[in-house]
Amino acid sequence: MMMAAGLLAASSCTDYADYNEAPVDDMAQANKTLWENISQNPNLTDFKALVERTGFNNQLSQSRAYTIWAPKNGTFNVADYTSMSDSLLLAQFVKNHIAEFTYRASGNVDNTRVHTLNNKSYVFNGNGNYTFGSTEMDPTASNIPGTNGILHVINKPVAFYPNLYEYLGLANGQELDSLINYFKQYERTYLDLENSEKGPMVNGVQTYVDSMMVTTNSLIRNLRAEIDNEDSTYTFVMPNNEAYKKMYDKVKESYAFYSGVVVQDVEKLTSAGPATDAGDKTRNNTKKTAPTINVNYYKDSLARRAIVRNLIFSHSNAYNQFIATREPQAGDSLFSTTGSLLSNPAELIQNHMVGSPIEMSNGYGRIVDSLAFLPWETYCPERIYTPMGDLGNSFTSKTTTVPVRNPILAEELNGPGSTEFRYRLISPSGERTKPDVFLKLPNLQSTKYNVYCVILPSSCGAEYVTSTAWEGDTLITSTASFVAPDSLFNGTLKNRLPNAVAQHNNFYMYVQSVAGATLSCNVGYQASAGAEVTNLDYTLYNVGGGRYALHFKLEDQSIATAIQKQGLTISGENFHLRGIQYDNARTTPLNFDLSYCTTKGALANYHFSAKYMSTQAKGDENPKTLDLNNTAFKADPNKIDTLYLGQVEIPVNYNGLGEDYYPSLYISCPVAVFTAAQMAQYSREFRIYAIIMRPVEKDQYEANNQ
Repeated sequence: MMMAAGLLAASSCTDYADYNEAPVDDMAQANKTLWENISQNPNLTDFKALVERTGFNNQLSQSRAYTIWAPKNGTFNVADYTSMSDSLLLAQFVKNHIAEFTYRASGNVDNTRVHTLNNKSYVFNGNGNYTFGSTEMDPTASNIPGTNGILHVINKPVAFYPNLYEYLGLANGQELDSLINYFKQYERTYLDLENSEKGPMVNGVQTYVDSMMVTTNSLIRNLRAEIDNEDSTYTFVMPNNEAYKKMYDKVKESYAFYSGVVVQDVEKLTSAGPATDAGDKTRNNTKKTAPTINVNYYKDSLARRAIVRNLIFSHSNAYNQFIATREPQAGDSLFSTTGSLLSNPAELIQNHMVGSPIEMSNGYGRIVDSLAFLPWETYCPERIYTPMGDLGNSFTSKTTTVPVRNPILAEELNGPGSTEFRYRLISPSGERTKPDVFLKLPNLQSTKYNVYCVILPSSCGAEYVTSTAWEGDTLITSTASFVAPDSLFNGTLKNRLPNAVAQHNNFYMYVQSVAGATLSCNVGYQASAGAEVTNLDYTLYNVGGGRYALHFKLEDQSIATAIQKQGLTISGENFHLRGIQYDNARTTPLNFDLSYCTTKGALANYHFSAKYMSTQAKGDENPKTLDLNNTAFKADPNKIDTLYLGQVEIPVNYNGLGEDYYPSLYISCPVAVFTAAQMAQYSREFRIYAIIMRPVEKDQYEANNQ
């Protein structure tokens, strides 16, 4: 007897020392296997018959330790289970009541998590009276020991809930075939040799008495959605066949693949040429062709993947936590497992739901008869391109990366909390040449876009000065007065720094302290001739190496007028004056020329026109020549200015072709060679922060839902 109890304790994950004082009849049961105890219990004949039918009774006669929670006769409708197939009965009923190791109902059992043989997870809890899952245990028939584990009798079966992945294999009659078939094609099942119990060798072949089969699915891993995991909870939006097909047909429209897509080979261009039809023809002769693809396969594959990648939502994500307790409210958002933020949760999971949410062991399924995806949030997103990341070739310009540490501008561009950003300054390579640049626009899809250009103010990043710009050298030892107001105002003062720009009513002074000395510098003005000097406040930017940029912002025009008449008074000691710039902010006129592929495999161009944006006259759209007076766009240089360039339809899809195949946007100034008068009127530098390709549907939706 003592040996049997000792063996039982060795196989258990709990303390079985108290079995030494068990009653004699318990000791008799302890010498029997679990299956023998079940077979000889008159209250468990229904459970016995169901286990025996699956053949799992053989396992319960082996040495592996188990705990069984067996529902007693009369607490369930046996016919509900006899109608099941043997495999389903084993998975959903028999293994749902059996766990490896032994769990004793004794003392305080505090929410012990038990994983049953079908990988379900239930809470074992109680202190005197015990529950397994939501099922009460019979206090008069618990802790029945056996040579290979322990048996508890419970008052009804433990309810089986499939997990979300299992449900895909059980959802008969729900018209989810399209969804299920797509998921199942990524499923693989194999024998887990490590966790399967070996049997005898037969004719040199290893057999197994308990084969552990493991099913994996590469799609759910790709979606970062562990819907087969009992320890994670999700909501899974399940479109029925009608909803799936409608969305599939709609998504395919934005994936209009064509074999043999051609693009302008920007990197191989040897010159830009004029922004005209003739110039387009010359540039388009330098082209490359995308590899031949299976058009139907690509279109079908990407459309189906686009549907499923935004159907699953983890309850552990802060955006989604409301799902478990209430229905969506205004202001809620959903965050899919693939990282999409969706702004219309009521439409997605509530308004089109068929019936009620279906409870699963790891969350809820919501069958819907319509998928309310907003295209720009799911399968046809807004695209943003920047010269920082998508710069192509340039022939008459040089580019300089400019860091900007300005929280006001940074937050306006990138949202709350942003304090700095970088952009590329595009400036001409010659004294009188025009600036130009090509931008690559990869991954555009076949849809209509509204096109916007975000241009930074001319003062943006003025505190940043490259080492080559520190050209002047006037050593200030006491006080100096600069009384050259005309030169000062038109920006042609000696040693003007080309990479340091100022907006209207702003000026910048650049100084470098003498090695080892502390900077001491005051800049002031006289309100009238002979008046006392009033010092100006300034923001000091430390550029490094003892160099500083002093930014002055004039409060009113009277100060600017006084400086114009009397000049600046600069005082201090032991620093070098490297340069001063003060000029009215000037815009740079820009033209935009888009090159793209047609459905016939030929290159075409669209010329955006400022005149057409103002007149909307059909004759002004897509003019043959881009010029200064009619087509050029002119941004306000005193602010972040977002220009609406117009609307364009991209006829073929580039998403999926790779980063080497894209439409290209040629951005140029219409002034080929600047005259002195044009140089006084216009700037020759531009600061494009981004080109935004926004689906027209998004703008229309936002206009209707303001």
